[in-house]
Amino acid sequence: MDERYTQSRDIYLSPDADITCYIGNYTDPGITISKFNDASSDESPGGSVVATREIYLPLKNLSKPKVAYFREVAASGGYYIATATDYIVSDPDAITGSIGVVATFADMSGLLEKIGVNATAITSGKHKDIGSPTRPMDAEEEKIIKDIINEVFGEFKQTVLEGRKGKLDIEKFEGVLDGRMLSGRQAKEIGLVDSVGTKKDALRKAADLAGLKYEKGKEPTMCKIKVSPTESESLFGVDMLAQLFRMNSGDSGWKLKMQ
Repeated sequence: MDERYTQSRDIYLSPDADITCYIGNYTDPGITISKFNDASSDESPGGSVVATREIYLPLKNLSKPKVAYFREVAASGGYYIATATDYIVSDPDAITGSIGVVATFADMSGLLEKIGVNATAITSGKHKDIGSPTRPMDAEEEKIIKDIINEVFGEFKQTVLEGRKGKLDIEKFEGVLDGRMLSGRQAKEIGLVDSVGTKKDALRKAADLAGLKYEKGKEPTMCKIKVSPTESESLFGVDMLAQLFRMNSGDSGWKLKMQ
């Protein structure tokens, strides 16, 4: 899940009840959280662990009924967030699951040697430049990273167990903790989602949980509001420049991702 998403998002508000339905991609937590209330459409392949948790925690703490809807992709960090809701509806062909944590490092030392580039790191400790693309990682460093990944993965697993308590087939759940992706149908068999259906089904479920009355066979009354990215979210905004600066600094700049 990207920490920032630079396209417009759709938010649905009911004029008859205090219900907000977020439709679209997860985005900057500072923008999204205030809009997150009862039903959400999860459209995320995963992303930063911290950004995922920053969205998950306020959503979990909301006292209103919450329904998540998976349309195309709701995997890893996207699924993590959905466990904070009371009910999950998934399109049968949506891609979800991918319960796991990954940190990827590229060793470019061979290429740099071929083109005559020599990089020297002056560090305060032997692991300060861990993950540097200018040299291979040794076994001790791999263990350091692996220990962090296992720690975050344990948190991820526990979050799913708590959020889906009483709904999971534990044996099947344990069998998909290798990071594999799942279809909505497969997720339903495991208990990772409550039902397969459409966005309309999710909206009706949110309305039912919130006690909103509507004519049978029809959708709850909703009004659509467009939310556009701010200047700071744009491709050439200040935050993007700051990110580029970090990428080009001496720091390795790596971060764990749920994907």
